[in-house]
Amino acid sequence: MVCGLVLGMTSPYFDRVEIMRAASFGVMGLSALVLALTLEHTRFVPPAWLVAVGNASYSLYLLHTFLLDTSGRVRYWLDITSPIALLLFLLALPVAIVFASLLRFRYVEKPIMKAAL
Repeated sequence: MVCGLVLGMTSPYFDRVEIMRAASFGVMGLSALVLALTLEHTRFVPPAWLVAVGNASYSLYLLHTFLLDTSGRVRYWLDITSPIALLLFLLALPVAIVFASLLRFRYVEKPIMKAAL
């Protein structure tokens, strides 16, 4: 995983050679998947919050681009220009996006799945 990340972050050809994306971040993603699948066969149990985020991953996928775009508008509307305020805003942003995804999963996806089954 580290090698794929380092290759992707340091290669001067990353933006010009298409195969570099697969050779760097693709290898990192595949390694993360293999690691997760390997950990499934051990005695280790993932934390409950991570399982909840995993359950809401489709909501996260659907909402994140919309919420990132909206956050830019909110930042402009709130006139966040100071570096400290911007840092706090950007640190809170992923937490807010994940929280919105968890809410959408709980109140939209889960009832629809329950009704469908």
